Amino acid sequence: AAGAGGGAVAQELRVPENPRATLERIQELIAKLVAFLKVKADREIFEQLGYSGAPPGKAGEGVAGVPATRSGRMARAMSIDPGITKKTVSGRGDNSEPCGTESFLLMYDRWHTLATSFYKHDKFNISKVPDIYDSVKYDLLHNGNLNLPSMEELYKLAKKLADVIIPNEYGITKADKLQIGSKVCTNLVGKLLQDLKNTREESFQVEGQDQEGEGGTEWGEDTEQEPSDEADVVLHRLYPEFAQQINSPLRHVRTRIYFTSESHMHSLLNVIRYCGGGGSEGSGGLVSPAGHDTLQATPELDYLSHIVFSMFENKQVPIDSPQRFRIEVLFSAGALHDPVHVRCTDSDDSTRAAQRVVLTNPGLGPEHTLTLERAEQLLKPHATYRRPAPKDKEWTAPLPTMGNVKRRNSVAPPVGTLEA
Repeated sequence: AAGAGGGAVAQELRVPENPRATLERIQELIAKLVAFLKVKADREIFEQLGYSGAPPGKAGEGVAGVPATRSGRMARAMSIDPGITKKTVSGRGDNSEPCGTESFLLMYDRWHTLATSFYKHDKFNISKVPDIYDSVKYDLLHNGNLNLPSMEELYKLAKKLADVIIPNEYGITKADKLQIGSKVCTNLVGKLLQDLKNTREESFQVEGQDQEGEGGTEWGEDTEQEPSDEADVVLHRLYPEFAQQINSPLRHVRTRIYFTSESHMHSLLNVIRYCGGGGSEGSGGLVSPAGHDTLQATPELDYLSHIVFSMFENKQVPIDSPQRFRIEVLFSAGALHDPVHVRCTDSDDSTRAAQRVVLTNPGLGPEHTLTLERAEQLLKPHATYRRPAPKDKEWTAPLPTMGNVKRRNSVAPPVGTLEA
C-alpha cells in the first residue's frame, strides 16, 4: 500500500525484516526435512515387508515390491495395520517411533504436501505459513525424540511470519477487524447476549417471589421447587441421570460452556476489543487499556485458549438500576509455551494453560464498572438473535405410523425434543 494509508497498514501488520529471505530459508529447511523423512519412510516400508538391513536400490527407486512414487508409498502406508507397524518398528526402541499411531510414511506425506503447496511455480503461498507453523510445533512437542533436522530454526522462522499472518487473516485495520469479526461470530454474540438476558430475567422472577413472600430463602440455600413444565426440565435444568451427586439438581443452570473454532475466537476478541470505538486508549469500548495491551501482545491462540464472561449481581442495588448487574470479561491464551523448551510429556506446571487476565475495567467504582446494560448496547449491533420456536412448532422426532414401520422393527424409536 502506498501513501499515508500505507504507513498505517504497515504499522498494523508489523512486517518482519526481509520476509522474502525468511520464506526462502523456510523452503530450504522443509526440503531438508522431507528428504530425511523419505529415508525413514522407505526404511519403514522395507522392515514391514520382513527384510533386514538397508533398503536396496538407489535413491528414489524404492524397495522391491513397493512402488517408488509418493502415491505408491501412501497406498502402502494406508493398507498396513498401525498395530503391526508399531510392533515391527518397536524393535529399534520406543524413542525411535513417531507419536501415537502416526508412521514415518504419514509424516513424510504431511510434510511433502506442505512443501509442494508452499512453493509452486516460483511463487510462495503464504496462506500455508499457519499450517507449517502448526505442523512444526506439533513435531517439536510430540516428536522431539526423533531428532528431526533443523526443527528449532524452522519453528522460529515460521513463528516470525505466523505472528503477522494469523491475526491479520481477520482484518488489518481496526475497522476491518470489527467488520469481519461481526460477520463471523454474529450468531455467537447473539447467543451470549441472549443467555445473559435469560439469567437476568430469572433473577427478576426470583426477586418478585421474594417480595411476595413466596420464596423467602437465601440464594445459596438448597430449598427448591419441582419443575412444573416438562420443557423447563429439558431446556434449563441439569439432566437427571447425571445429577445424582449434586446438592441442588433442580436448580436452573447458570453456567454455560461454548466450544468453537479458532476463527470464532479471533473474531470475538476483535469485536470485544473494537466495538463502540474501543482502541489503544480503551475509550468507549468493553476492553480497558491494560486489556488492550494484553491482546496486542498475544498474536496466537493456543490449545485451551478461552474467554470467560462473568455476570455479577449486587442485591443491595435497586432492581431497576443499571448497576444491579455488571459484566467482567477474562481471557487466557491457552497453553502458550515455547515447544523448544517444553514437551508434551512434561508433568510440571510448564504445560498448563496461561492464567486468565481481566480485559475489562476492574470495577472499582460505578463510573468504571461495565454494566450489563452497557455491554448489551455495545455488542447488540454485532449480534444476530434467533427467536425460540413456538410451543406448537417445536422440533420433535415424529412417531412412525404403522404403515411406515417395517416388520423387523418390533420397537419404535424413542421420541425426543431437539433444541435449536
